[in-house]
Amino acid sequence: MLGNGGIRVVKQVFSIVVRNWIYYFVWIIISVLLSVFEEISGSSSSNIASFFPTIYLAMWVQISIIRETTFEFSAKPEFYKGFFGYSLKFITLAIIAAGLSLPAFLWFAAVFNGRTVGWLMVSTTALVVIYAASMSLVGTWPTSNITGIRTSLKAAWARGAPNFLTTFGHLAVSLVAMSAMSLVIGAIGTAAFGTMLVPAGVPNIPLILVVMVALSINAIGITYGAAVLANVYMRHEVDEPPLAVSPVNA
Repeated sequence: MLGNGGIRVVKQVFSIVVRNWIYYFVWIIISVLLSVFEEISGSSSSNIASFFPTIYLAMWVQISIIRETTFEFSAKPEFYKGFFGYSLKFITLAIIAAGLSLPAFLWFAAVFNGRTVGWLMVSTTALVVIYAASMSLVGTWPTSNITGIRTSLKAAWARGAPNFLTTFGHLAVSLVAMSAMSLVIGAIGTAAFGTMLVPAGVPNIPLILVVMVALSINAIGITYGAAVLANVYMRHEVDEPPLAVSPVNA
């Protein structure tokens, strides 16, 4: 069961997505274009670039909750003041999670012995679980850059440790579920429509639509996770966290 806190976050997520749907649509389009660029160029640099839409979306969500605004705030100069620090902390936590996941990746590679699909799904699940655990402990470290209040890693630990089990439950279930759904949809899409988004320079529309669906699911997972962490941060740093997102200038 989600409990009252989980239900509140679900309501927040629904409100955020509905009120900022155009931003989500643009986010999905940009993510697809990055995938197309990677495919055409054969470059892995877009893998790194594609990480930034995730950071942007997470920060948009948390700003909308903490500042009681919409994603329109992202067009203002204030948004970018904390973005560098937010991104740096976000990437640092992701690298740490990836490093902690490396033994699991290697072990599963030996266990599955060349069965790529099984290895990929299990290894991705392991990475997501470890990442969820890391974010449950210190995931409010990037969030603190939005307000500038208690921005140290020590402060993030103090916020995360008492709420670890609850936060981990929310993040693990949401991230694992969303990742699994995306992988399954992606596998079905590639099996039915091929693996290339633009084979021979011609857009593979059915596969692109499948990818957009998978990205939509990922976006919801990112939104939920970011909302959970924003609420954890506010519970410790703000007296009365909002129960819902209020309109701009309301």
